Amino acid sequence: MEYTSRLFGEFTYSENQIITFPSGLLGFPDYRHYVLKANKNTAPICWLLSVEDGGPELALIDPNIVSTEYSLSDVQLDDRLMDKLHCQNPDELMRYAIVTLPENLKQMSMNLRTPIFIDTKSMRGLEYPKPGLERKPVRCLIYRDLIASRPEDKQGLLVMLRKENETVEIGDEISVHVMEFANGGVRLGISAPKHIKVSRGDGKVTPLCETKRANERMDVKRLEGIMKMHRVMQEGGDRLPDTLETIAEDKQIVSL
Repeated sequence: MEYTSRLFGEFTYSENQIITFPSGLLGFPDYRHYVLKANKNTAPICWLLSVEDGGPELALIDPNIVSTEYSLSDVQLDDRLMDKLHCQNPDELMRYAIVTLPENLKQMSMNLRTPIFIDTKSMRGLEYPKPGLERKPVRCLIYRDLIASRPEDKQGLLVMLRKENETVEIGDEISVHVMEFANGGVRLGISAPKHIKVSRGDGKVTPLCETKRANERMDVKRLEGIMKMHRVMQEGGDRLPDTLETIAEDKQIVSL
């Protein structure tokens, strides 16, 4: 079968390469059939492409590749969802986060709150806001950890340790005061001029809107160039992650 992707143009796939999402994806409930596409030029980022006209085309990554801190290996689905996936062995599930690639690729991020699970034996998948992941970021920046190799790329983020009752000064007009740590969070007091808008950010970034944002048109060629330039792969620039290589050998994944 043939399909024309807006990102990759025309490609061929077989029926046994179709991954069915019974409930669709957040924001795209009516699109349920996809193929997983490997592209060595963007590895370790791979692609989940709808094979239904007008469907979403999303970049995916195994968060563990970015950092072991973000591993989803300990996230388990309940029996109801395992049945929905027709999955017998949870260890065989592939776990991905959706990647958003904005025009400024240094702002690329992954959504850790609603991971995607795929069983490559049953060829079924789901996107699920797993209970307990509510505190995970919807927009976790990954450029520095995944790609940056030059010192100048690693600049721009100031990380500091502050204790209770200590203050961070931003310029001459903004002060951030650490008031207390409680209930797994931190209370901050912020002093800023009235013309500067200060917001908690609640409701601005949700899993649903981030999935839709990730589907926006992106410059794949530019991403390929940056990946090649920085040689992000740990075992040679052209090697796919092991999980994708295994699937590719079984001819269950579409490859360029």
